[in-house]
Amino acid sequence: MLRCPSLLLSRFLTIGFHRDRRFKEADASCVLTGKAPVVLNKPTNLSISGKGTTNIIDLIPTMSHTVSVTGVPRDGSSLLPPPPRLDIRDLIKNTKQFALYVQALTAMMQTSQDDILSWFAISGIHGLPATAWNGAKPPSGRWYCHHGVLTFPTWHRPYTALYEQVLQGHAVRIADTYTTPDKQEWLQAAIDLRAPYWDWASEAVPPPEVIELQQLNIILPDGTEGPIDNPLLTYRFNPRPSFSSRAKTVRCPVPSSSTETNLRALIDSLQGRGPRPPLDWRTSTYDMLTRTTTWATMSNGISKHGQGGERDAVNSLETIHGDVHVIVGGNGQMSQVPVAAFDPIFWLHHVNVDRVLALWEALHPGEWVPAPQLTQDLLPFWADSTSFWRSEATRSTEPLNYIYPEFIGLVGSSPEDRKNAITVRVNQLYGDEDDIAAAAALMGASSFAAIPQGVLSQKSAQPSLEDRLDWTARVRSKLHQFGKSYTVLIFVGQPPAEEHDWRTSPHFAGSFAAFVNASPEECENCQDQADAVVEGFVSLRKFLQRYTQLETLEPEVVIPFLKDQIHWRIQLIDGTVVPARDVEELEVAVMSVPLSFSPED
Repeated sequence: MLRCPSLLLSRFLTIGFHRDRRFKEADASCVLTGKAPVVLNKPTNLSISGKGTTNIIDLIPTMSHTVSVTGVPRDGSSLLPPPPRLDIRDLIKNTKQFALYVQALTAMMQTSQDDILSWFAISGIHGLPATAWNGAKPPSGRWYCHHGVLTFPTWHRPYTALYEQVLQGHAVRIADTYTTPDKQEWLQAAIDLRAPYWDWASEAVPPPEVIELQQLNIILPDGTEGPIDNPLLTYRFNPRPSFSSRAKTVRCPVPSSSTETNLRALIDSLQGRGPRPPLDWRTSTYDMLTRTTTWATMSNGISKHGQGGERDAVNSLETIHGDVHVIVGGNGQMSQVPVAAFDPIFWLHHVNVDRVLALWEALHPGEWVPAPQLTQDLLPFWADSTSFWRSEATRSTEPLNYIYPEFIGLVGSSPEDRKNAITVRVNQLYGDEDDIAAAAALMGASSFAAIPQGVLSQKSAQPSLEDRLDWTARVRSKLHQFGKSYTVLIFVGQPPAEEHDWRTSPHFAGSFAAFVNASPEECENCQDQADAVVEGFVSLRKFLQRYTQLETLEPEVVIPFLKDQIHWRIQLIDGTVVPARDVEELEVAVMSVPLSFSPED
């Protein structure tokens, strides 16, 4: 296994790029009380096979009292492990749960925008309309912003739990309307339903049900099969709020002012049409899980330069998360912090961010949020009638009544057993063949018992020292310098003249995206970060190995090659290309980092 290798920074080469004179200028393109939740209506007692009697309507939170984030209520079987949140591809295969899921989404979206449990109100917690939610006034300013801070991952855990709690409540109510002979199965499917995730590190392009199909055929409450409008494609405001120029959410609109999603542009952005799609999300996720060893470097994307240490030359969870936001959104809502959560894909994305956090915690059982942030209130999420959620209570997902598929069979196991099991699963999911083989050769095959046959090739099982040099482009950029989200694209070789060909170019090595609040004046946290520098990394090793004619990755070969061949471009989410002269602060540097593996870990 690649067990969180230590990084020994032996060489650091800054190759000049505050101003890339080779840059070609281009034109723009593309008050509630602190009471616990009560019953919404008179409950209907329903017998769930093997589960006893459940008050189905009790599972639906009410608007008339403060909503506590408890997770999906347990149904009387608290000794059993919680149901898992499923990959959206697997949920689609579950006919009953998928039908309930999309109907529940529709119900949330059709709830009055004035209701604090509506799609509009819950999504608005992330930014606009910048109003107090559920009686929890922001400590200062108008936002509950937890971006660029140590609590970024833990704040989003009760947020997704709230969404899941309301979603599942609607699903239970809908299941209660089924009149089919198998109604009990529908009710059980609803009770076990949890919010699904999109594993972008495994499959960069979501299934058609998420991004393409206008209608979905499902089994309806009367037992017939029929179409419904697909709620995963968009959210339609009703009415359109003053802060939105569009009546609905869109992804990758082309031109950037369009009011419709451009599916071709979205797929091209996610995966590319060319023969060499970028390796970013799978590689970045694996490196983050196995090579970030502290909470500070894992949790957020603010540069730690000058704060007593450097990163481990890999992206943080927040940085990867921001890249997904910007690539999916284009100039749509997903790439804009204040309105991102209105897009249905936001929730598939953030449930996966939460899942990756769970994997990281299992691999690093001694690490969590440091003090004093550990006991900071995570507004606006009430834990009970008198107190808010804090990071110290978010370490495990089980109290919120869900787990992830990788943890099935591990509930109640020791931290060491969980770490060993999750190690194998992470290697299977995201491990690069070369990295896994090198670790196996150095540490022995015992840690790789579950690796599929054929992964360890004869060549890769005998790694040389040069194979372990991880060449990486590090990007440091002032977060708010352009007033909106932007992307720094890295090329090894000359970029195409036309920006719409950049991501599909054979020279495109990867990108770093800054996920930016375009209204920082209304956000105290954003004001505190007015001069913040964000940091991201683009791994070059695999690109150099696969797509160049270099015979070795030794520094005497790579350094002169990259000095001549590495280029960068900056593009805003509206398609505008930023000329070099307008860049206030940007540094692109290349690092060579030898990886060492610790057999005793």
